[in-house]
Amino acid sequence: MALINHLRGLSVSRLMLLVTILVALLPVSILGYHIYQSAWDNSWREIREKHQLLAQNLATPLQTYVEDHKGMLAILAENIPLLGAASKTTATRLLENSLRQMNGFRSILYLDMNGRILAQASQGVKLTQIQQDLFATEKCYLQTRKTGLWSMSKVKRHPVTRQPTIFMGQAVHAVDGSVIGVVLGELRIDLIEAIRKKVKFGKRGHSAIVDQTGQVIAHPNPKWMSEIKDISDWPIVQSMIAGETGATSFYSPFMKGNMVAGYASVPGINWGIMVPQPESEVAENVNQLIFSHFIYYS
Repeated sequence: MALINHLRGLSVSRLMLLVTILVALLPVSILGYHIYQSAWDNSWREIREKHQLLAQNLATPLQTYVEDHKGMLAILAENIPLLGAASKTTATRLLENSLRQMNGFRSILYLDMNGRILAQASQGVKLTQIQQDLFATEKCYLQTRKTGLWSMSKVKRHPVTRQPTIFMGQAVHAVDGSVIGVVLGELRIDLIEAIRKKVKFGKRGHSAIVDQTGQVIAHPNPKWMSEIKDISDWPIVQSMIAGETGATSFYSPFMKGNMVAGYASVPGINWGIMVPQPESEVAENVNQLIFSHFIYYS
């Protein structure tokens, strides 16, 4: 009311000047807002594309890691029948020599068609005589024995050490093509974690890897790794294990905040990779980028 009374007290010339200023400033303000909004949207799009690219770039070495060890295990499986009726000691020596060359495996087992261990080599715990049937019910072994094809387990606990591990199975074929056994390799998760750690950016940006069922393989939270945290109910994880690639926002219980993340699936095995960064940190970067652009063009 006071403002209206004040305006009434102004002369016509002053009122005309005020209206002219307002009319001049209004388009500038609207234009400025649209420029800022456009710059904001473009910056966010660039951030999302960068995160998606990071996730895709991380998928490539993981795919190579799995494919390389799959190939090495296949070569070993092809060489085992050449031993013929050789002794268990000879077969064990072959596995031990192979393990030294296959740095990505923690242990290698050769199982017969009943799941009994015929030979073994390990960088850690070796199984005793009373543990010879320990892998007879291992799903990876059973799948490979049934189909004669390569298979890989989800991340799970080792039956002896109880540490998180992943098994890779390769069938051993006789000359006639029949399956006579299975070579079971235990992948080293610490090397997968080493690959994940190479992706670092910002203050709290990181990466995470889940298996084909949405369980944590590698993550900056060691507890989530040791307990094999199941995050399969996260929408972003469901997209990853469905073979999708993209960028999205989600709430992270680990970071206790909203995140912007790129995500990708590892071809052939459907592991998921996400590269999240706190939304607040991204917003800060976007504002700095917009400010620098305005300074440059002003």
